[in-house]
Amino acid sequence: MRLNTALIVLSMAVLSAGCSPYLYKGEINEFSKGVNQLAEANTIGVRNANEARANRSRWIWLNEKPKLTLTDGCEGIKTTEWKPCGLKENERKTVSKSTPKVSEPIKEGGSGVVGQSDQGPRESIPIQDDAKAIVKALQDYADGLAAVTNAADREALDKAQAELTQSVGGLATEVAKLSGQPVAAQVKPITDLFTTIATVMLDTRRYQALQREVKKARQPVADLGKNLGDMLTNLRDTQVNALRGTATELELKLGPQFDESTYATRLDALQSTATALEALRSVNPKEAADKMVEAHNELANALAENQGQAEAVLQATKTFFDKAKAVREAFATGADAQKGSK
Repeated sequence: MRLNTALIVLSMAVLSAGCSPYLYKGEINEFSKGVNQLAEANTIGVRNANEARANRSRWIWLNEKPKLTLTDGCEGIKTTEWKPCGLKENERKTVSKSTPKVSEPIKEGGSGVVGQSDQGPRESIPIQDDAKAIVKALQDYADGLAAVTNAADREALDKAQAELTQSVGGLATEVAKLSGQPVAAQVKPITDLFTTIATVMLDTRRYQALQREVKKARQPVADLGKNLGDMLTNLRDTQVNALRGTATELELKLGPQFDESTYATRLDALQSTATALEALRSVNPKEAADKMVEAHNELANALAENQGQAEAVLQATKTFFDKAKAVREAFATGADAQKGSK
C-alpha cells in the first residue's frame, strides 16, 4: 500500500515537471526587472520635468527680470490636498512688440508653466507624480510573481502566494480608481487544494498559483499599462516642451552684446538643452508600456496552455526589458544634460 502511494506521488511529480513554473523563472524575473525600469523612469521623469520647467522659468526671468514671490502653496505645512510650492510674478511684465513671443500655450499635463498665458502673472510650480500609485501596484505585482517563482520551500511559497494574491487585488483597486467604479470583491484563492500534497509537489503548487493569479491580472495589467504609457509619454512631452522653451530664451539674447564668458555660459546651456532634447525624442514610453502588456499576455498564455511557448515568452520579456531600460536611460541622460543648462 505504501509502495503504491509512493508511486502515485512520484508519478504526479513527474507529470507536473513538464508544466513547472521554473520553465519561466528567468522570464518572470526579467519581467519584474522591466517593470522596475519603468518605475525608475517615472521617478526620474517627474524630477526632470520639474527641473526642466524651473530652468525654463529661470531663463525667462533672467531675460525679463520681473518681481517674484512665493506661491500660496508655500504657506504652512503640506496637507492631504496637494498644493505645489513655487515662484510667481507679482505682476505681468509687458513684452515689447519687437521681442519674439515666448509665452505660447504648452500642451502638457499639470499647471503652472511659465509662459502658459499672456494674461496675468506667470508662475513656476512643480507637477504631481500622477503615475506613482499605478507604478507601485505594478511593482508589487511583478515582485509577487518573482517571489512565487523563486520560493525555495513551502513556507516561502505560502507567503509569496498570499502577497501575489494581495498584489492582484491592488491592480484591481488602481483600475477602479481610474474608471471611477467601485472595487470588486476579491475571491480568496483555494489554497487548501494542495496542502495535503507532499513536498515533492511544491512545483505544482507554484505553477497553479502563477497560472491562477496571472490570469486574474491580465486585464488589470493591460488597463494600467495603457495609462502608465500615457503618463510617461506626458512626462516626456512636458520635459521636451520646457526644454524647447528654455532654448527659445537662450537663443533670444545670444549675440555679440555679451562678453566672452557670458556668451560661453549661454552657449553651453543651449548645447546641453539640445543634448537633453535629443535623448528624450529618441524613445517612446508608450511603446515600452505596450511591450510590458504584450510580455504579460505571452506569460499568461504560456501558463494557461503549457504547450512550449518558452521562446515567445523569452522574446517578449526581453523586448519589454530593453524598451523599458531605454526609456529610463533616456530620462537619466536628459537629467544629466539639463545640469549643464543652468
